[in-house]
Amino acid sequence: MRRRAKLYAKILEANNEGLDGPTIVSIVGLGGSGKTTLAKHVWHDSKIKEHFNNKILWVHVSEEFDVKKLIGNLFQAITK
Repeated sequence: MRRRAKLYAKILEANNEGLDGPTIVSIVGLGGSGKTTLAKHVWHDSKIKEHFNNKILWVHVSEEFDVKKLIGNLFQAITK
């Protein structure tokens, strides 16, 4: 199964299991392995957007992980 199809299945499966809260999927790997390209394909996919009613957030987490900065970025994305 292709990477994109696996990711779609994981996102939709987690959301359909009736779990409380948001579905969070991390894409990790070596630099240059296509993580951002894969995330962009998912982000722009009409089936994913429709499934989540266009309520999709994209957050970049760098190696210098800072919880406060991450939460601030999420808040800004939600409130625009």
